Amino acid sequence: MRKMKDKYRGEIVKENMQRARKDYVGLKPGFNRGEFYAENFNRCWRAFDAYICSEFPNNQVGKRIESFVKQFQSWYKTNHLDSFSTRFRESIDILKQYSIKDMTPDSKKPEAFIKNKDELKEVIDVIYRIRCNLEHGGMQMTEDKNIILVENGFYLLYELL
Repeated sequence: MRKMKDKYRGEIVKENMQRARKDYVGLKPGFNRGEFYAENFNRCWRAFDAYICSEFPNNQVGKRIESFVKQFQSWYKTNHLDSFSTRFRESIDILKQYSIKDMTPDSKKPEAFIKNKDELKEVIDVIYRIRCNLEHGGMQMTEDKNIILVENGFYLLYELL
């Protein structure tokens, strides 16, 4: 059963990353820039979520993310300046300027932010908060700040995958 789920999740990763890669290479957001980045961010998130479900099985997404960070923190800290594109590093610098509140109604969660770009946990927390705000918090792609968050979150998540 697990092999079947892993194969299915592998196909989700492959399919979503192929489409995101195609859009990334041809990067022409056009008039509706916010929707373009939201769609590609969501594709990358589906691929990331399928990957962590397969590699770190747990019913709680927070636990899967925690396991991912634990496994890759050392590698990330050593390599993020050399292994990733200039756009990745620029996206971290842009997102460092923002504290992102949880837009889920009645949420009491603290704001997510990147204080130290060497910390994979902070980067993933910001990406996850953007994802939750898109899915559950009613984040509108008509506001400039939201477009900036989603666009730069997309670049981070894409390259992390």
